[in-house]
Amino acid sequence: MDQPNSQPVNLLWTGGWDSTFRLLQLLLLRGRTVQPYYVIDSNRASTGLELRTMTHLKQRLFAQRPETRKLLLPTRFKELFDIRPNPAIAAAFGRIHQRCFLGLQYEGLARFCAEAGIHAEVCLERGAGPGPALLEAFTTRRGAGEDAYYKVDEIHEGSDEHTLLRWFNFPVFGLFKRDMQTIARKEGFEEFLQMTWFCHSPRANSRPCGVCNPCIFTMKDGMGARFPFTSRLRYHLRIRARVRDWLRKHPALHARAKQLRSRGANLVG
Repeated sequence: MDQPNSQPVNLLWTGGWDSTFRLLQLLLLRGRTVQPYYVIDSNRASTGLELRTMTHLKQRLFAQRPETRKLLLPTRFKELFDIRPNPAIAAAFGRIHQRCFLGLQYEGLARFCAEAGIHAEVCLERGAGPGPALLEAFTTRRGAGEDAYYKVDEIHEGSDEHTLLRWFNFPVFGLFKRDMQTIARKEGFEEFLQMTWFCHSPRANSRPCGVCNPCIFTMKDGMGARFPFTSRLRYHLRIRARVRDWLRKHPALHARAKQLRSRGANLVG
C-alpha cells in the first residue's frame, strides 16, 4: 500500500545513517510530513545511544531548520517485548535465516507493522551485507525519479520473503552510503548525518566496537573515517583472527605460513 503525498510517511527511524538520510530527504528536500517509529529492544546495548542520538538530531534540526518542527511528528515508540507474536512471520523469518543471514530486527519490525496495520519505510542501502542480495532477488522498483522506492513483488506472494517483507517500502535501496553523503553535502545537511550512530555493541566509552555487523558493513562501505583509531584497529585485528582460525583448520597451510613468517623475520633481523 503506497502512501499518498498528503499523508505522513511512516518511517522506521533508528538514528542511523540510512534512516536519518531518508528523514532529512523527506523533510528538507520534499517538504513531507514524517511519522517516525522506533521499536525499543532493551536487550541491545546500543538502544540508549540510538535514543540519545535521535534526540540530539531533533534538537539541532529544529534549531537550524525550524520549518521542520511542524513536519516531523513525535516519534511513536513500541517495546519489542510487547509486540504480539505472529507465528506466520516468525516461521517465515526462521526459514529465511537458515538460508542467509538477516538481522533479527526484521522479524520484530514486520510483527510491529502487522500489529499496527501500517506499511513503513525501512532504510537499507545497496551496500555490504546479505540484505541487499535478498532485496535484489525479491523486490522491484516502484515510482519514478526521486520518488522511486523498492517493494517486494506480488509475484512472490506465498513465499517466506513476501510474508516478511511485504510490510516494508525500501526508499534508499538504489543508493550506497557514499551516494547519500554526496547528496547531503550538495544539499547542505551532511553535518546531521555525521551525528548518526550505527554500532550495535558500543564500547564503554560510547565508541563503536568495530567488530559487530553494522560496524563491519559500515567499514566495507568505505566509511572508515567515521571510526576512531582504536575501533579501526579492532576491525582489522578481527579479520586477522579469522585468517588465523582458518589456517589452524588447515595444518599444512598453517605450517607454511609459519615458515614464511619466520623467514621474513630472519631477513629483517
